Amino acid sequence: MNRCLKTFPVAIAMAFAGLMTLGGVALPLDASAQGTVRTFPEKALRGKLVVQLSPEVMLDGKPDRLSPGARILGPDNLLILPSRLAGEPYMVNYVRDSHGLIHQVWVLTPAEVAIKRPVRAAQ
Repeated sequence: MNRCLKTFPVAIAMAFAGLMTLGGVALPLDASAQGTVRTFPEKALRGKLVVQLSPEVMLDGKPDRLSPGARILGPDNLLILPSRLAGEPYMVNYVRDSHGLIHQVWVLTPAEVAIKRPVRAAQ
């Protein structure tokens, strides 16, 4: 058993050094992505979205509906469940599917709101 006691502290020290190196490499990558403005499809429109009871939403004060496979991406570009947005107005960019339902939604940051986009397609 004496040989295990000699190698165990060395193994812990090596594991700790590896974690410190990995952490030092990963942190600058996260920090460099902050403050960037996402790019959106050309056909994306701008609107104010209020989720009622999913899939029912209000878009610019008019009733609308999310598609069955709708994806809502937050300002950090991570998926958000519609229930998390319920009742609050959010400025969004959105794309409709071939049936006219809202299919993809991006909740905007203040920097993205400042960039002008079309509000609603001509009907």
